[in-house]
Amino acid sequence: MRAAIFLHLEGDSSGLLGKALAQAGVECEDIHLYKGEPTPDPGAHDILVTMGAAQQVWETDEYPWLIDEKAAIRHWVKDLGKPYFGICFGHQLLADALGGQVAMSKQHEIGILAVDRHDEAADDPVFAAMEPNGHWMQWHLAEVTEAPEGASVLASSGDCAIQAMSLGPSTVSIQFHAESSLPTIEKWKDDQVTLDAMARATHPGHYEKVLADARALMPATEQNAMRLFNRWIEVNQLGEKRLSA
Repeated sequence: MRAAIFLHLEGDSSGLLGKALAQAGVECEDIHLYKGEPTPDPGAHDILVTMGAAQQVWETDEYPWLIDEKAAIRHWVKDLGKPYFGICFGHQLLADALGGQVAMSKQHEIGILAVDRHDEAADDPVFAAMEPNGHWMQWHLAEVTEAPEGASVLASSGDCAIQAMSLGPSTVSIQFHAESSLPTIEKWKDDQVTLDAMARATHPGHYEKVLADARALMPATEQNAMRLFNRWIEVNQLGEKRLSA
């Protein structure tokens, strides 16, 4: 099986989700639409993963490739019914592409923050694997304010009502960065662009708190993430191999 990974940031990756897919025997292909690469032929891939971004979903005049990306997601989910996993921007793109609403957040969420799984998620084939009260890396200035028709909202936080959505076991998305790992966050200390972006969105020195919280909480978070990703892989029978978290 092959997965198309839509990336939107230089140096970004699919992180722990890519790791889970690779361990299941899925071949992952990174696609950089923001660099002018075309949306791939849907017949060439079995899975679509869409990752985070610095752009906003409504900025189609500045980033016209977003029009094609939304159309590709809509076709993938609505017409083809193939497995889709969206993270952060990918969560917002899914909502926007299917008729939901996305807007700037009233309160930015940046840090290792609590997310509560809704009670009904305990019966969901995928999100039952998610820790009911976990901590996750968050970094978003916008959020889904209205889920698309037919979507189940399965998690929320104090400042964001729609942290996870499901349109059935094959089409899921999350606002939080479950793909993030502690080594990635530790590397930010040497990335001035990332540090400056975080300081602008919060305040100078916020990274030190994020790093301290990550060192305390991320080991459990990473295990939680792999359980969630592996459950999605197993439910949809993706790949050739399985690895229990």
